[in-house]
Amino acid sequence: MFRLFLIALVLLQICSAQAQGNPEDSLIQVLENISNDADRKEIYLQLARSQRSIDRNKSIQYYSAALELENDDFKRAAILDTLGLYGWQSGQYQEALEHFHEAYVIFGELQDSTWLGKVSNNIAVVNYGLGNRNEALHYYQLGL
Repeated sequence: MFRLFLIALVLLQICSAQAQGNPEDSLIQVLENISNDADRKEIYLQLARSQRSIDRNKSIQYYSAALELENDDFKRAAILDTLGLYGWQSGQYQEALEHFHEAYVIFGELQDSTWLGKVSNNIAVVNYGLGNRNEALHYYQLGL
């Protein structure tokens, strides 16, 4: 009886997984039917997060698309920080610095000391990796 239950459970899970399909495809279908920019931006963010560990380039494309639609300064800066991290992790150091610096300016305007510290540290890490020790030290100190 217990064995029959386990077999039924496994079959149910297999059928459920096949019925759900690819989450990316589902979100893209939703995206195609939405004209509201705020909703489109949220779908792009969901797509970016869903692709984070699957396809980094797609994730970057989706974050970039969300950035184009984002009007909130805090959220724009957070997306820029994320894009900076992707750039740093993939060896695109100058691109990473550009994203981090843009995020730093916005967080400075918002007077968000927590995020200023985080982004300062990110800028410092990239500069240190590039051999710019004085610049790295400067941003490490700003982050304190």
